Amino acid sequence: MTRPMKAAFEDAFVAAQAAWPGVTLDREAFMAYLRERTGEDGAEVAHASDLFLACACLRGDPRAIAFFEAHFLAQVPAFLSRVENDKATIPELLQALREKLLLPSAGGRPKLADYTGQGPLGAWLRVVAVRAALDRKRAQPREVLREEIPDTLLAPSDDPELDYLRVRYAAEFRAAFQDALLSLEPKGRTVLRLHIIDGLNIDRIGVIYGVHRATVARWIADARAWLFERTRGLLSERLSLEPREFESVLRLVGQDLDASVRRILEDESG
Repeated sequence: MTRPMKAAFEDAFVAAQAAWPGVTLDREAFMAYLRERTGEDGAEVAHASDLFLACACLRGDPRAIAFFEAHFLAQVPAFLSRVENDKATIPELLQALREKLLLPSAGGRPKLADYTGQGPLGAWLRVVAVRAALDRKRAQPREVLREEIPDTLLAPSDDPELDYLRVRYAAEFRAAFQDALLSLEPKGRTVLRLHIIDGLNIDRIGVIYGVHRATVARWIADARAWLFERTRGLLSERLSLEPREFESVLRLVGQDLDASVRRILEDESG
């Protein structure tokens, strides 16, 4: 670890102790936890105090868990009420989320360990809570969840040439879409997941993030445009096609974008 980075980590430790008084966490344990999530290349530790609390919670510190309950989990019912019409289920969802966050799953680790400090802990928890509620809804009839997803996105093309290209280059298309999606910034991936997989419209996503519907619409448009351009670039690098064929491929990319994103995100969800 470089000297400036070590100094930054030391400062983060002192600030975190001040932010969460009474929480017991070994300095070296925190340094290792922080290093795992920020690296040693000088990455900023803007949310190190949140990472400190998460680390202490995962190590079972009672004071840390009390802070987490009071400052973060206490906000979850408000998040859930934005997507869950049956208010009677919210306490059950909250308890399930509490266990998911703090207890290891079968063959896995507690969900809180996935928090990397890229944003505030509260914002991360909001998305996790909403996703948990939507996962529960997906086990139920899906009329509401699919209301924003046009059937035409999943329909085959009427153009024989496009159908041929879709079959001929299926593996290449999927690989390019997947690589493009993996390199999309986290907020863009999350918003696309909420919109395409969970079927939330821009108004409901706006409520979740506390922003105007126009902002969400711009996020979605920007993410789609970025995915199209990135996929286009990857296919251009990987396929040797005549100009006319490549123009047809671009039409296919545009037509299949949401359907391809849906398939990949659903596969990731298991």
